[in-house]
Amino acid sequence: MTVNGNYWYLSEHLINVVLPVILFIVAIILFILFGIISSTTNSKKIYKIIGLTFLITTICISTIFLITKDYRKLISFETNANRKIKMAVLHYQTRPNDSSNRASLYDVDKTLNLPFYKKEVSTEQDSLKYLGKDDVFYYFTDNKDIYRLDISSNLIQFNPVNQVAVTKEYAVLIDASFTSIGFKEKIGPGISSIIVPISEENVLYQPKTKTYDLLN
Repeated sequence: MTVNGNYWYLSEHLINVVLPVILFIVAIILFILFGIISSTTNSKKIYKIIGLTFLITTICISTIFLITKDYRKLISFETNANRKIKMAVLHYQTRPNDSSNRASLYDVDKTLNLPFYKKEVSTEQDSLKYLGKDDVFYYFTDNKDIYRLDISSNLIQFNPVNQVAVTKEYAVLIDASFTSIGFKEKIGPGISSIIVPISEENVLYQPKTKTYDLLN
């Protein structure tokens, strides 16, 4: 089945609205029928109705699971980073993090498992300046705040270049039908590499103001 916004909307409502309602109604019906059995002599007819109820319920549930097969394969890749809302039982909820620019590379990579997103890569040479390092962190600035990156990180490379180059990855929505159900148009940036001039590899730095995690 084609995975588009309409299919996603239909599937999440079948799973989170229609299915719970069916199970609730069936539970009430069975409760009533089993109650009648104890007070009637014509129990065979009641058992036939119970059997028919189970048969219809099984058909309905099987149909729902068949229709939503593709949706259920992909739903684990829906996150706070790529969707503003989430479907709960019988209703939508606003997700706690509605800021795509806080997404990490992990968020971008996870979002790219959804077939309606594509990867976009850009390299920027003036977004960060390298300040130096201490025993624990590398430090960068965007001329506003100071950011730290764990010195054990494999994202940073020291190469014979003239200035810092930051490679960023984004997940970009390619099907506009998903915007109507809360999916974000662009997730990221996730930093995939930072190239620093090798001439600055041994520069030391001690921050005197608050620092922020570069990857958050």
